[in-house]
Parts: sequence; C-alpha cells; structure tokens
Amino acid sequence: MCITTIGKVIKIDNNKAFVQLKKSTREIRVDLLDVKEGDYVYVSGNLGVEKIEKKEAEQILNDREKIGNFK
Repeated sequence: MCITTIGKVIKIDNNKAFVQLKKSTREIRVDLLDVKEGDYVYVSGNLGVEKIEKKEAEQILNDREKIGNFK
C-alpha cells in the first residue's frame, strides 16, 4: 500500500526538488516527472510520483483539512 501526500515544488536542483508540505519542507527525487517551481506533486517517501493540477491539489488539501478538523 502506498501512502502519498501533496507537495508544492518550491525549488528544483537537477533531479531533486524541494517541496512544501503542510508543516515542513522535504527534498524529493523527481527523475520521472516533468515539473517546475509552483507545480504540485504527489509525494511518497522521498519520491515525486505524479504531477497534479493546481486546482485539484488545492481542492484535495482543503478537503483533507476539513476532515482533519471534523469533530
């Protein structure tokens, strides 16, 4: 089973990218992706696994926030 999160690419250095997650920044590999700064990606461990459209990424992040605050 693969658990992913969504990160926003804030910097790219060759095949490495720094992504902003909810509360942290992580260095990931993006060898298999065509991404640029500002793009959103699904992240699993230290690997970017798929690029995701900004609108969809923002909707998923908002939905996760709502679920996380559900009481």
